[in-house]
Amino acid sequence: MDPQLTDRQNRILSIIVDAYVETAEPVGSRAIAKKIQLELSPATIRNEMSDLEEAGLITHPHTSAGRIPTDLGYRYFIDHLLQRQALSVRLAADVAKEFQKEIESVEDLIANATRILATMTSETGIVSFPEIKELALAGVGLRRLDDHRVLVVWLTTTGVVHNQVAEMSGEIPDDTLKKIANFFNEELKGLPMRSLAETIRSKLEEKKDSLAAMYRKSLEIVEETLKKLDSVRFCLDGSSHILDKPEFQDMTKIRHFFRAIEDKGRLLGLLRDGLPEEGVQIHIGRENKWQDILDCSLVAASYKFRGKTVGTLGILGPSRMRYANAIALVDYISKELGQLLERWY
Repeated sequence: MDPQLTDRQNRILSIIVDAYVETAEPVGSRAIAKKIQLELSPATIRNEMSDLEEAGLITHPHTSAGRIPTDLGYRYFIDHLLQRQALSVRLAADVAKEFQKEIESVEDLIANATRILATMTSETGIVSFPEIKELALAGVGLRRLDDHRVLVVWLTTTGVVHNQVAEMSGEIPDDTLKKIANFFNEELKGLPMRSLAETIRSKLEEKKDSLAAMYRKSLEIVEETLKKLDSVRFCLDGSSHILDKPEFQDMTKIRHFFRAIEDKGRLLGLLRDGLPEEGVQIHIGRENKWQDILDCSLVAASYKFRGKTVGTLGILGPSRMRYANAIALVDYISKELGQLLERWY
């Protein structure tokens, strides 16, 4: 349950959060007195700060007289006090300019989006590649490697290409491979990748003649390769920004952070955790429940292609983050990325 704060306490907490985000220094009562638009003495402000600390919203590091926000303080600030706003016209123009740079593939597009997130926030940008199962089939290439292995090249309508080796249960002749490739490219083209297996099973139920064997091999190829496409694929940029943060001068914290971004499966899981269909999700500090990033926050959103959520993106950085800017940028890039995919394909 959120603490019930007075207007004065809300104002003091906002000043503490804003000042700490800008300076990385604990905020004292005198500094607050200079900024607050109320006639309050430092003693009165100290009393209010004491109440905020008792509520768990701020704390004082070591013996400092100043205060810094806690994870709960940031959460309260974001949920109740932060004025969310759209990305400024200037920054939107900068984003458009970056996306106008030469892009020859989805890989280029994802790399551009990641670099924009990192550069414009001075944090770590993360963008997952479109999940192939949510994309539509544009074509397939098949090549026999030996008696029981087939190289499968999946091409989607977004231009994403995935190469996988299918371990077949029995020998598959070249002429059968050719028939399977024609089947995929002529009859299944345009279908979502996730529906290929179901479509082939339906055809198997209808056909009991010589085509059934070809359908069974086709189904085996789909099941053998698509299950491998759950592997983590995302682009990450700007991790070195963490080295410039005053609160990350401790080598233990730095090691934890870099260990976290190397754990791709867990990092992508965190990106997706609790992510709404629309809007931005924010995980603050210990809300992450991951020891390596207890001092970090993640601002994340999903992006869509033709109405389907196909990927996620976000910004990872210290809990002392410029949340208004991060939220606006993540929200904007998530929509822009989806529109670029739509326009491109």
